[in-house]
This record gives sequence, C-alpha cells and structure tokens, in this order.
Amino acid sequence: MKNKAIILMIIFCALPAFLLAQAEDDYISSLIKKGEFSEALTLMGKSTFEPAVADKYKGQIYYGLYNPDSAIFYLEKTYRNGTRDDATIIAFSQALLWKKNFKDASSLLKQVQDKTDLDYLKVRANQHELLGEFKDALKIYDKIIPVEELPYGTMERKAILLSWMKKFDASIALFDDIINTEVVSEPLRVRCLVKKAEVISWKKEFDKAIEILDDVVAKDPKNTSARFVKAQIFEWLGKYKDAKNLYKDILLVDKDNVEAKWKLEKLLWVN
Repeated sequence: MKNKAIILMIIFCALPAFLLAQAEDDYISSLIKKGEFSEALTLMGKSTFEPAVADKYKGQIYYGLYNPDSAIFYLEKTYRNGTRDDATIIAFSQALLWKKNFKDASSLLKQVQDKTDLDYLKVRANQHELLGEFKDALKIYDKIIPVEELPYGTMERKAILLSWMKKFDASIALFDDIINTEVVSEPLRVRCLVKKAEVISWKKEFDKAIEILDDVVAKDPKNTSARFVKAQIFEWLGKYKDAKNLYKDILLVDKDNVEAKWKLEKLLWVN
C-alpha cells in the first residue's frame, strides 16, 4: 500500500500543473468512494490542494475512519467556509452525533435538501437510536433496506436494534441472513457472527454461543470482540477466573482496550 502511494505521487509530479490538480482530485475522490481512507490520508499529506479543498477531503476521510474529533474539526471548517452541500452536512451531523451533540446535529440535518437521500436517512435513524427512539429508527431502516444496493450494513444495524428491543429471534434470523449471503465482506460476516452469539447468550443458550465464539477465534486468533463476549458469558456463569484470563488475553492483543481493563479491574479479587 505504501509503495503504491509513492508510485502514484511520482506519476502525479510528472504531470503539468493543471493536470496534476485534476488527477489528484479524481484519485482522492475515487479512494474515498471506495472506502480506502487510510491510503487517501497518506496521499493527502503530499497533495497540492488549496487549503479549503484539503479541509473538505480530510473531513470526509476522518469521517470514513470513524474519527469524530478530527472529522468535526475539518467538516466544521469546510461548512464555515461556505461548502454546504448535502454530503458535507450529513457527515458533519453524524460526527456530531458520535459525540452526543444532538442539538447541533439536529439543526444541521434540517438544512439537508434531499430528505430521501439514503445517507441522510441513516443518520436520522442513528439519531433515533441514540435518543432511545427504537421504533422510529426501525421504520427508517425498513425504508432503506429494500432500495439500497448493498443493504447489509443497514441490516446489521437493524439486527442490533432488534436485539436491544428484546426481539431476539428476529435479530438472530437477520444476522443469519447477512452471514449466509455470499457477497458480504468477511469483516462484516465475522462481526455479525459475534453479535449473533451475544444475542444467543442473552437467551441463556450459553453453550451454543460459546461454540460460535470459539469458531471465530480459531479462525481469527486476534479477534478480541469474540473473546470479550465469551468472557462476559463466563462472568454470568460465575466462572470468574476464566473470564479474568480472557480479559488478560484481550489486553495481550490490544493493550489499550478500555473495556477489558475495566472488567479486569473489577475481577482483581479473583485469585
């Protein structure tokens, strides 16, 4: 990936100035559309964009990387500089929601021109989720899924929402629909397997849940999410030493995992 970025920068530098700007713009835009945000960020460090254009792209990139603080910083600069297209406003609103800034996010969402835009609807649904308005969020997801080209991420959100509403069987069935679809990416499929196991554990079907989680870890030893859910199950079963060991394993892979640290501290009394 790094070598690819270097080669591209060499090619860009060989172009005339007026073509260079267009080539950079087209290529960064294509990376953002494809979700290749890390590569886009690397290239941004060597770009020749005007500050306002660079701010806009950085806002989109950090938004794609789920970095709310940096996304807000650059998206707010872009917005205040007069760039107020729907895409900028929607991303800015979602980043504010990540920081629980409901007032400003709500104010911005009112400025979106196309209220049928799927990205706008997803942010509105997320807003309802965060406010505990689950039925309203569910209605929006049911509008999005039939018309979205690749609805599997939205289906995941709906399945999670159903689990929060204690509609466990419906949630599990929807996770299965995602898991069993061939075109679904492997990270999403694994994420849904872990969430499915968690919902199964909420039904107190612990052995079945652990079987799924063990299978995930066997294929991906660094998967901390599966270990975390299994540790929680052990806590519920009173197997505190086993839970403690799993939290330690998580921290060996991810030393900055805040939840695992907190859980481990709670179990310090276990020898």
